[in-house]
Amino acid sequence: MSVFLQASSGSPPHKAALPDIVRRSSNYHPCVWGDHFLAYNTPGHATPDGDTVQKMEVLKKEVRKMLMEAAHFPREQLKLINDIQRLGVAYHFQAEIDAALGRMKDSYHELCGTESKIDLQFVALCFRLLRQHGYNVSSGN
Repeated sequence: MSVFLQASSGSPPHKAALPDIVRRSSNYHPCVWGDHFLAYNTPGHATPDGDTVQKMEVLKKEVRKMLMEAAHFPREQLKLINDIQRLGVAYHFQAEIDAALGRMKDSYHELCGTESKIDLQFVALCFRLLRQHGYNVSSGN
């Protein structure tokens, strides 16, 4: 079965002229705030000064130290990792968090096994954090 298309040599077909649609225009009052908040930029918060940067570095070192010291206490380390993530500063400690969760993954069945006497909150937190970071852990034992 073959299909042939014929091209017309005439001008393109004209569409029927559509009537102009008249839409009502509402006269909203201008915002009392203007564009103040659209263009709001505080110069004091744009770039931190040297003292603030130094304080941030000291605090980062302190949190790294806390993460390393908690390595022997999995429950405290998981809670600390969860808190750091909820604060939104986990990107500063990504290497430490990945290393800690890698160790947790290796001992997941020992930590969260059925024979251990660990509460459901710890098991759920361990499972969620490992899954969030791409570790394939079983939901059942």
